[in-house]
Amino acid sequence: MKISTVIPAYNRADLIGETLRTIVSQTRPPMEVIVVDDGSTDGTAEVVESFGGPVRLVRQANAGAGAARNAGFALARGELIHFMDSDDLSSLNTYNVQARALEHGAEMAYGPWLRTRFDGQALMPDPAALQQSPVRADTPIDQLVLSGRWVTVFQPCLFRRELIERAGPYRVDLKPSEDTEMLYRLTRSARGIVHTPESVVLYRVHPEHQISMTNAPKRMLDQARLWSVFQQHLAERSDVSWLTRLRFSQRLIQASRDVRPYEAALSRDLAQQAGGFARAVKPVLDLTDRVAARYRLMTTGLRDLADLRAGPVSAVQREEITRLGYNLP
Repeated sequence: MKISTVIPAYNRADLIGETLRTIVSQTRPPMEVIVVDDGSTDGTAEVVESFGGPVRLVRQANAGAGAARNAGFALARGELIHFMDSDDLSSLNTYNVQARALEHGAEMAYGPWLRTRFDGQALMPDPAALQQSPVRADTPIDQLVLSGRWVTVFQPCLFRRELIERAGPYRVDLKPSEDTEMLYRLTRSARGIVHTPESVVLYRVHPEHQISMTNAPKRMLDQARLWSVFQQHLAERSDVSWLTRLRFSQRLIQASRDVRPYEAALSRDLAQQAGGFARAVKPVLDLTDRVAARYRLMTTGLRDLADLRAGPVSAVQREEITRLGYNLP
């Protein structure tokens, strides 16, 4: 099965070259790499064009990452699709490991990722990598996404193209939570999801990723709109467990409170949808979550969601990171 890589890019002239090198140097190279330049004003396009070969540049006016991924997917010819970001790095065994898993029948593969800052050839990583093991087996994975108990970035995932065709395109009215909404539809539609622990994505942490008051209104509005969309998804289903519905309502109430200073009408609508029982039990659920997060911080060094399964970087992953030219402490 042939692989198409789709990369949205916006003003990444300084980083996209290294990203592309990790993709074209895969032990199982992709048939094509489609970079959608989303209206960059720097030299991103020139860096991409310098690669030639399987790397193809497509330009569009700035419309956001979701629209860029939709444009790239529309042009892709491979049976397997990888949505990569323009600043992160994939271990060179990623396509070999994940494609082999999908060739055995699964439609989605997901693997580990390590948040890190870069200092020359040295890495300053988180204390643990995320998704070192699969999510729990006692709850359907799409219900974990729907209730806010699991989410992953797309860089360590590989999909069969027919799965994406069934799930439908990225929404372009959600930014940046379009990935989370798309993840729900993909996991809901997938006929087989497999975890692949051998590979690793180096997820580059930028200073601008840190939360600031200047972007709080935009973030809160986007999250509130996401949960409003998820409410529509939930309304279409009769097979969702009571626990998922309760956890969903917990998230709905929190989104309502967070967006209240910026959009009062949307806040009231979300609170009404959540219901009185959920408001009554939310303090208990919140306390349980805080205790669990504190325990995860003590045992792994991270507070991330339990089903992101944080764990030490494995010997195989450490070797793969060395092959990329970087050193872990």
